[in-house]
Amino acid sequence: MIFIDEICSGKEASINNDARNIYDKLSKPEDILNITFKGVVIGEQIYDTILKYKNATVWTINDKIIPHIKNAIKAYYVIDYLNIIYDLKAALFTHSTCVYHGVYTRYILSKKIPVFMNMGGLGAINRINRTLNANSQLKSILHIEPEVFQRLINNLGQANILVKAKVYYQKRFCGDDKNDFDAVEAFSKDKILFKNKESFCAKYNLNSSYPIVFIMLHAMTDDPHFVEQNIFKDYYDWFYKTLEIVREVKKVNWVFKQHPLIRYYPDDANVPGMIKILNQPNIIYLSESENISTASIPNLANAIVTCAGTSALEFIPCGIPGIVGCKNDYTGHGLCIEPDNFEEYKNVLQKIASQSKPTKLQKEKALLLFYLLYSVIRPAYVKGLLPFMSIEEMRNINNTKIISLMLESLTGPRINKLRKDIIPLMEFIKSKPDLSKSNEIYFAERLLDKINFER
Repeated sequence: MIFIDEICSGKEASINNDARNIYDKLSKPEDILNITFKGVVIGEQIYDTILKYKNATVWTINDKIIPHIKNAIKAYYVIDYLNIIYDLKAALFTHSTCVYHGVYTRYILSKKIPVFMNMGGLGAINRINRTLNANSQLKSILHIEPEVFQRLINNLGQANILVKAKVYYQKRFCGDDKNDFDAVEAFSKDKILFKNKESFCAKYNLNSSYPIVFIMLHAMTDDPHFVEQNIFKDYYDWFYKTLEIVREVKKVNWVFKQHPLIRYYPDDANVPGMIKILNQPNIIYLSESENISTASIPNLANAIVTCAGTSALEFIPCGIPGIVGCKNDYTGHGLCIEPDNFEEYKNVLQKIASQSKPTKLQKEKALLLFYLLYSVIRPAYVKGLLPFMSIEEMRNINNTKIISLMLESLTGPRINKLRKDIIPLMEFIKSKPDLSKSNEIYFAERLLDKINFER
């Protein structure tokens, strides 16, 4: 156990001075993204930490930013101290963003030391060998390269995996995806299911002759830089600029759908107010309390727009094209429209009414990829020694129960049962990194022997 203030003791004056010098050089919010300290890029980590305080974006430069800069500098000194004392050979974190995990990760990678990402599961682990660019951005922990995806499909049999993927999709669209809390809420059987475009347009006074495009909103405070943001500075920036574009495209129904779990991510953006003040009949806002099942979308949408969300990939198997605003879990697989810059993004939205539908091959590949990423690999990162719990279960669990679960996980029978997962996992961890790759993923392919990796 370490104590940050203890390690930084005696450096307070220096930290204060460095933080003030960094702050004084900032003239606009996006300047924060470029902050470096002793050669390590820490700007995105400071930026995402500011958002955690219910800020949809960084609205202005003010003194409230300084404590976050100080904490980032302290994080640098802590990990530098540990590296000097222990000669670090690797690190393991559950997250790679904000001023603690994020700064630690970037420092370690800057020393050419690998960083492992895992959330307590025994079925998958990600080894990060290096950052992607000058901004020290990282790939999403779930991202798998096209060649890795194809190898998995070849090894396990496409027809076999396709059957499992179809069963999973059916369960997901019925609100039974126990591995995805967002989906359980979004596809709940208790919500209204619209079966046709006409009934939906009648309810919301939309012109049924226009195409319908769903813009799937993000929890704006939730770490926009966990992925490679190559067009927008954050999720609010994406939303605002998207709204600016679509307000000029009159013959499309634009439906801004709120994130189903936004109640856990309060912010200071007034999204419904901004849309209401436009007073345009072809632009509507669906709040999280609107009680519409996301399973309605295949019956309604002509296209999906998101920044980094799963939805752009999720509805391709339904024949609905997806447009994304950054590099994400499924980048590079040739399934979604992935603009490289803002002008390309703007052009896609302006011409969205004529956007071609996914091909049969794309629909099938998207189904396979979505199943692998979100039904198999994502749970594999978290399931193992401790049981998989919902947000409500994690909020309500007490210390006594936590200790009981931890002790149970360390018993002989439990360890013996998990040995088949632990041994190959440790072999991967001990293996030599392939430095030609930014990331390497270990994944227990045995998990695909089940229809779903159940709780």
